[in-house]
Amino acid sequence: MPKLKDLTGQRFGSWTVIERAQDKITKSNNKFTVWKCVCDCGTEREVVANSLLSGRSTSCGCEHSKIMTHVAKENFTTHGKTNTRLYQIWAGMRKRCFNPNSSNYANYGGRGISICDQWSDFEVFESWANQNDYSDSKSIDRINVDGNYCPENCRWVDSVAQANNRRSNTFYTYNGESHTLAEWAKIKNVSYKGLWKKVSNGNTLEQIFN
Repeated sequence: MPKLKDLTGQRFGSWTVIERAQDKITKSNNKFTVWKCVCDCGTEREVVANSLLSGRSTSCGCEHSKIMTHVAKENFTTHGKTNTRLYQIWAGMRKRCFNPNSSNYANYGGRGISICDQWSDFEVFESWANQNDYSDSKSIDRINVDGNYCPENCRWVDSVAQANNRRSNTFYTYNGESHTLAEWAKIKNVSYKGLWKKVSNGNTLEQIFN
């Protein structure tokens, strides 16, 4: 069994590790190493080691509170764009990542997904969007669904492309290539509903396409 790495005194974002805490054991009998940490704001909390080492936990939440305060102030700015579709996309993105009360927080901020610092300014985000093929028919999409919202990991796509990038998608392999059913329907120029019905009835892609 590998020797436990001592994290005492190390910093992880705004956390500083104080000492080892009691291990956490789940109902399924999984054991997690826990460390007592203090945030730069003074808050003390016990944090699972994996959350520290993976970067999923970097503070007690005070940084998110600061960002949400900034968002609230942004809502009262005079740029006159708070009712635009692009602004609503930006605000929704921030809500998913930074507001624990959001219905989608568990799938975004709760998973450690965040937003790059430069996009805390709506006008910077707007400038990036307009230079990267934004249109009212497209939505923002993360190329790596486990990555953050940032210029390097985001693009503007239509609804089909975004659906193909969901974590919950099932991929089907045919002739050595793997795609979602929506992609296969487009590649083979066939009805998606018809293809889905045949697969649901137990047919393989080899049986359908051959």
